[in-house]
Amino acid sequence: MGAQPNAVASGNPGQVASALAGVRTAIALLEKELPKIPLDNPLHKAILTAVSSISRHAPASAAVPGQQTTALAGAMDQARRSQALQQLQRMSAQASPAGGTGAPAGGAAATPAGGA
Repeated sequence: MGAQPNAVASGNPGQVASALAGVRTAIALLEKELPKIPLDNPLHKAILTAVSSISRHAPASAAVPGQQTTALAGAMDQARRSQALQQLQRMSAQASPAGGTGAPAGGAAATPAGGA
């Protein structure tokens, strides 16, 4: 037996619907990007095979109304949060002097040796 991802023995219908919506969203993204990959590229065939195989198990006709919208909104929110975090990390890296002590400038650690 191979390793299995964490799975629920008997699925919650809401979780199953959410998962199917996420899978259908992934299929839609792959289908959208597929025309950009040359036909003679092995990746094109691999994506086409994967989409065809997965689509048999998660057909668009099984979509729950509103579920795809919710899945897309969740994916967009996650992308926004990730982008904001990356911007903060870049700003933090740019603001930090190389080899600095990490103490804030002008803070309590900056008092003169003979003062206070």
